[in-house]
Amino acid sequence: MDAITTYIEQMFRALPHTGEVRRAKAELLAMSEDRYHELRAEGLSENEAVGRVITQFGNLDELADDLGIRTELDGVGDPAIALSASDAENYLRVSGRAATLVGSGIVAIMAGIVIRLLITEYALGLGLFFVFVAAGVGAFVTAGMMLSQYSQLEDRVLHLDGVTLAGYQRLRQQEQGTFTALIVGGIVTIILGAAANAVGWSLEESGALVDALRAGGLLGIGLGVFLLIRGGMRRTALDRLTSQDDPTSPTSADDSPIARWSSPYWILVVIIFLAWSFLTGDWGITWIVWPIAGLLYALLSAVLNAARPREDARR
Repeated sequence: MDAITTYIEQMFRALPHTGEVRRAKAELLAMSEDRYHELRAEGLSENEAVGRVITQFGNLDELADDLGIRTELDGVGDPAIALSASDAENYLRVSGRAATLVGSGIVAIMAGIVIRLLITEYALGLGLFFVFVAAGVGAFVTAGMMLSQYSQLEDRVLHLDGVTLAGYQRLRQQEQGTFTALIVGGIVTIILGAAANAVGWSLEESGALVDALRAGGLLGIGLGVFLLIRGGMRRTALDRLTSQDDPTSPTSADDSPIARWSSPYWILVVIIFLAWSFLTGDWGITWIVWPIAGLLYALLSAVLNAARPREDARR
């Protein structure tokens, strides 16, 4: 029965929050519950009963006249998109691959910077740097092309069948700990990498230890950004599938940067870091971009996530 309730809640998500719509939703919930119990009394299994109820009451356009919400339904600008279980799984899988590509692109660029710093021969070091940058940019472009096939899902309400939706809601809840670990781990790794890089540049002497601090610090920063992007894009995909970031909601504009802006945010940070470093040549100072970006990212995310419940309470 929970799957049916969740499905009906999602059906009405795109409609305005008027008294008439709330009445219609309550009426449909009551009819669905009665039919569910009738089917269970006839000997059907829970999954069979849920499937029958959703088949009978799952098309809001067919029920709008009987429920008295035709005007509200026709006033919705963009219709919801029905997503099959296989399409939803493909979307989640492609999002994961795209996240890996974007994160790997960041790591490749940082590796190119490390090679440029460690190789003393200028032409060879610069050449390898541009090879790694090209690989990173190629990863960004590939990820964008992979995600473009799902561009029609942006700013639209997604409808999944009740069983599939309930499954993704459980998955999202189960992955809460992993998501938190990736975000916290990414921020901590960025800060530690920036600190190692700063210590390396503060030492006047040269040697293997100094080179290791400088190179390891930059690679640590890249790894931290990878973790943030991986966790953020995975959560964004699950939020879309479970309508946690419903584009028709008044609070959608205040979604956490982790949910929407993880990838472009860190790509912008990389661009700022590279531009400042190569224009000034002062690699011993430009590392400060990373701890500032990491702390700002964490602060903004915490503030917006804390503000969201208050917004939800006013709906």
